[in-house]
Amino acid sequence: MAEYVLTPEKNEQPSGLQLLEELHRRGFPVEIHVKGEDRKWEAIRFSEPGPPEVECILSYDAEAGLYTAFVSQDAPPSAVELQVFLVDSLLRELGGRADNTNTRERFTPEQFAEKIRHHHGPARKLGDYLWIGFSWLVVLLASLMYFIIAPNLQHLVLVILFLAFLSAVLQTVTHIKN
Repeated sequence: MAEYVLTPEKNEQPSGLQLLEELHRRGFPVEIHVKGEDRKWEAIRFSEPGPPEVECILSYDAEAGLYTAFVSQDAPPSAVELQVFLVDSLLRELGGRADNTNTRERFTPEQFAEKIRHHHGPARKLGDYLWIGFSWLVVLLASLMYFIIAPNLQHLVLVILFLAFLSAVLQTVTHIKN
């Protein structure tokens, strides 16, 4: 099993609903099954029906004050990704450190966030740049077509130009903000 052990700085236990909302915000349509009460749970099973079935188990050892997030050895990549983002959410909320028991690596919240950014960042950015470039290319081509095309079709090209410009500006601004 792939496993992360989290040693938190804060002693407060996050609610299952809070963790579920954070994972939904990050794009994981998972369900939870809580063993215990919402703020005094022993384990939470995060799952998404398959195929392939995605499952990640988060347990809490009250005596040691440790959280353990694990997925099975044959888990699909989406389950491992769920585990990584769950550990990241816990580190952001509780602080402390996370230990990967398989690789013997230890991460602070900042190091773990950098690991995620390094692992997931470049592929997204390349796609973002391609879509932004394509949007601005459509704006350029629509601008050129406005002057070339027959006058009775210029209104249609003007609508296309406006929509393409709006799309390009919004994509560019969103990329800059993130």
